Amino acid sequence: MSMRPGGAGETLVRDRHLTGLVLLPAVVAGLVLVGLVLASRLFPAAAIFQVSRAVPFEEALRTDEEETVFEAIRAGTDPNLAIEVRDAALTGGRTIRALPVTLAVATGSEHALQVLLGHGAVVDAARAAWLQCLAARAGWPAIVPVLTPFGGAVDLSGCGAVAGAPLLDGQGPD
Repeated sequence: MSMRPGGAGETLVRDRHLTGLVLLPAVVAGLVLVGLVLASRLFPAAAIFQVSRAVPFEEALRTDEEETVFEAIRAGTDPNLAIEVRDAALTGGRTIRALPVTLAVATGSEHALQVLLGHGAVVDAARAAWLQCLAARAGWPAIVPVLTPFGGAVDLSGCGAVAGAPLLDGQGPD
């Protein structure tokens, strides 16, 4: 019994090959997926299974994430360049530009402020006095001593907030 080209036997063999070629990638993908799931269960602490959450510089300042602030500065972020800030409580919902030290003080981020000051943030005596008043108005008394070496002690009794005005109203030295 000879098989003629184009005969039923040749068609059957070709169909099996095509079926195998179509199914092979699906089977390989399934095996890889099963392998990844097993590996994630056996080695959950492996770097490949860790979720990395990039935290923007502004958020790191607001939440006092000193390591993220340090990494941002190490990666080239200039602690003396103003950043855009928009916040209902701090700016009354307006977008303003403020220095990182100002945002750190306004949000009570003492450790982030120390990182900024220790890595190049410039604070002259006038700014230090204004920032001390800002810390007092915002209710962050622990920040005042951090700023004292840059401008001396300030009489905080004259630092009252204007009723109804946002904490960062754009009127400061920034």
